Amino acid sequence: MDLEAVTYHRPAQQFWVAYENRHTIYRYQVSGEPQAYVEPSFARGWSSNSGMEAMVRLEDGRFIVLRESEGEGFLFAGDPVEGAPAMAFRVRYPEDYRPTDMAQLPDGRVLVVLRRVAFARPVFEAMLGIADPALISADEPWQVRPLVQLEDIVPRENWEAIAIEAAAGGAVDVWLASDDNMSAFQRSLLAKLRWHPGNAQEKGRRTEAPTP
Repeated sequence: MDLEAVTYHRPAQQFWVAYENRHTIYRYQVSGEPQAYVEPSFARGWSSNSGMEAMVRLEDGRFIVLRESEGEGFLFAGDPVEGAPAMAFRVRYPEDYRPTDMAQLPDGRVLVVLRRVAFARPVFEAMLGIADPALISADEPWQVRPLVQLEDIVPRENWEAIAIEAAAGGAVDVWLASDDNMSAFQRSLLAKLRWHPGNAQEKGRRTEAPTP
């Protein structure tokens, strides 16, 4: 199975894993023991390489799942493996970028790792995008706005994973990991960025981009 997304709830010591090829979401204890899983009905008929690519458990207990292709997203009202209903919505990304992972900021917004094929080696370009879950609607596309081009601050690679930690002074540490795909032309890297995103009242205003 192709593990594509992981999200974690620290108080419950649980994490959820989305597998792309099988189109399933599993819930595990920190010990690694699987508790339950679900095969969402909306994923029936999907091809093996265009499934659930990014997933985050929000602080309010809802889950966002983004499909790698088709600009599709799904907002679960609660834990997917407990049968929580999902609302489908459209997503608008910058240019022809597609999601690979996402994580929630302390102010409620989410950072989304975005990737596209490029005529370079490694063959990907990547950026961080930002979006507000409060704006998700079944009627209007959810807008993921560009924040920073990753090639400007970290080596060009196949960036596919993100984690966020609160830091001193209102800053956040943004951890990124790349996947080498077992290729001689790619690397598995770990990068740590420091960002001062401002407070919740500054949503929508231009803020300083993350830096290494």
